[in-house]
Amino acid sequence: MTKPNPTRSIDGALHGYLRKAGLEDALLQHASWDRAAGEMLSRHVRPVGRRNGALLLEADSPKWLKQAQSMRAHLLPRLAAEGLEVDRLIVRLTPESPRSR
Repeated sequence: MTKPNPTRSIDGALHGYLRKAGLEDALLQHASWDRAAGEMLSRHVRPVGRRNGALLLEADSPKWLKQAQSMRAHLLPRLAAEGLEVDRLIVRLTPESPRSR
């Protein structure tokens, strides 16, 4: 007889809660993005949602907006490998970001 794994029970309960609260997809987006984009890019460009097969991203400056746009072709297969299937990335500046540097 095997012992119950309390970590697995907590993990299952947490995923159930996130699913019911509608937050499971947001958590997947952030975790997948962080791993696919890498530390530097994910510090400055964050996922804010998904719509019609696109991952919506916000960059904190024009420099990082341009960097994310230039890496689109590289990032899409990495996101798929992380379990986040999207067919395009839409990158915009965060509303509070400086417009010019």
